[in-house]
Amino acid sequence: MTSTSYDRVRYPSGVFAQTHPERLAISAKLHGLDPAAPSQSRILEIGGGDSLNLISIASAWPECEAHGFDLSETAIAKGRELVGAAGLGNVHLAVDDVREAHDRYPAKSFDYVICHGLYSWVEPDVRKALMALVGHVLSENGVAILSYNCMPGGHIRMIMREMLQAEMEGIDDLEQRMAATRRFLEQFAAGQPNDPALRTVLREQARYLLGRGNSSIFHDELGESFHPQKLADVAAEARSCGLRYLADAARTCNLEGFLRDDQVHSEDPDAQVLRAAVRKDYAAQHFFRQTIFVRSSQVPDRNLEVARASGLYLSSPLARQQDGSFLLGQEKVDIYSPDLASAIERAAANSPQRTPVSEVAPTREHLHTVLQLFADWYLNLYLAPAPFAAEPGEYPETSPLARAMLAMGEQSVASLDHQLARVDLPGVRELLRAADGRKTIGELAGIGHGVHADKVMEVLKLAAKEALLTR
Repeated sequence: MTSTSYDRVRYPSGVFAQTHPERLAISAKLHGLDPAAPSQSRILEIGGGDSLNLISIASAWPECEAHGFDLSETAIAKGRELVGAAGLGNVHLAVDDVREAHDRYPAKSFDYVICHGLYSWVEPDVRKALMALVGHVLSENGVAILSYNCMPGGHIRMIMREMLQAEMEGIDDLEQRMAATRRFLEQFAAGQPNDPALRTVLREQARYLLGRGNSSIFHDELGESFHPQKLADVAAEARSCGLRYLADAARTCNLEGFLRDDQVHSEDPDAQVLRAAVRKDYAAQHFFRQTIFVRSSQVPDRNLEVARASGLYLSSPLARQQDGSFLLGQEKVDIYSPDLASAIERAAANSPQRTPVSEVAPTREHLHTVLQLFADWYLNLYLAPAPFAAEPGEYPETSPLARAMLAMGEQSVASLDHQLARVDLPGVRELLRAADGRKTIGELAGIGHGVHADKVMEVLKLAAKEALLTR
């Protein structure tokens, strides 16, 4: 294998909730399809870097079989080190090229296929090979997700990319390039009175980039390839590979695979929902898509049947306020049904544990509201109860993956709820590493980790609230 830019500059690790197989299964279920049980499925992640996203998924489901590959030897070596340290026998990582991987995986051998942030950052031949690979390996009832920069917002990112490239011209040293990039973005981001509309949008893009790390800018904005795609073109390429557009996993887009109640239904509902999604891209100026596909042989129900949500589970990050409204960060949410608002308040207090939807939303009207809250990311839906402890047990156990990440010096660790949890205090990190399922709470309190004995139970309860404990 030849060295890649990702070997020279490490791409930051991450977990991406939208790519989680359970979310993909939820989308399929709501469309009347019958996807494989994610916890016992075969999962493939393509181009996942060090594969932390895949490793995090597999750590909660020991009965699944997770495979991932990337072209970067350095990234895969890091992922393998983490898999070994966590003792995860269900994760298999390889160094491979998308253009050569077709023959290494049997046809229809994976129930879930994930490819996040690769499709629009590679040349046309690689994109073609990538979509063909997804069409080749996806099982009959499988679900795939492909994320990419899209149009029309991609035009703005391309302008910013050209501006940065012009600013970097003649600077070869990597550190100097990144320093100059950040300096330019800081200067350009400062708005001026009466800026033209386009310049205002570009300044917003500059401010967005300033919130990202240097390595992300190096790969995402200044990489060798950068080709934002039109949704219609991606869907057409997918059709040629035996795949059907289902929906999108992005916020406000989770339900775009369904016809609206006010739409006159045509004889081709697939084409109808796709046209609506394309128009939405231009109306909202979308610059990123997370498109979900199934096999062409699977025929989704494009009419939203809310009763399909009644057998699911939910959790919510919403916080109830004194005036009865809810907050998510700075966003205010009003739920007008008093009964539903009270039920969601109870479910949110129980999060990240999961509450049966039937207990929260017993009526069709309530179910419809729950699905809209799901589409807007105010609550999450699941197929099954949480695979992590609600409270510390007699012998508390931090997840093997979190313990391995802490042992490797990481301060942000992947939770069993597929989030990143930050553990800043050294004493807390040592306590969580010591909680290996072989010591009682009393024994953990007597260990010299820096957490006062009276606070050990409190810390462990907080760890459970962060979905870090298996028991």
